[in-house]
Formats: sequence, structure tokens, C-alpha cells
Amino acid sequence: MAPGFAAAPGASAAGVDEALTFERADVAALERRWPSGTLVTNPPYGERLKPEALGALYRSMARVFERLAGWRVVVLSGNPIWTREMR
Repeated sequence: MAPGFAAAPGASAAGVDEALTFERADVAALERRWPSGTLVTNPPYGERLKPEALGALYRSMARVFERLAGWRVVVLSGNPIWTREMR
């Protein structure tokens, strides 16, 4: 877990917080630490970023996720730019 980042209260209440890793980090710095896993992310969706910047961010995320062969990646996004850029 990243310093200063508390585990989700729901994970603690369910007794699974020791089996999970919660981190807040730059997606470009993502490295594979285990052979398999599940990554769940809620990326920015346009409130603070212009569509051009958002598209560039999503393309960058797609390239990073390619390094996660054997992993499941769950992205919480309803932005149509995500779908177009993720391919």
C-alpha cells in the first residue's frame, strides 16, 4: 500500500484487506509484480482534462496495460473516449 493511502473501509470490514494492495500512482510507473492479478482503476473522465489530453492519457494507459499479460484489468469509465482509445 502506498504511504498515506488507507485501505478501503469495505475491504477491512470484509476481512480481505490483507489480500489486497491499494495504491495511488502514476499509471506510467506501473510494473508487473506478480504473474497474475486484477487491476481496478477509475481514471479521470474529463472533468479536469480536455478531450485531447484525456485521449492521450487513455492511449498511454492502454500501452501500459499491454505489459500485464495474464492479468485482468477493470476500468471504471463511462467516457466514450476511453472505448475509442483503448481498442
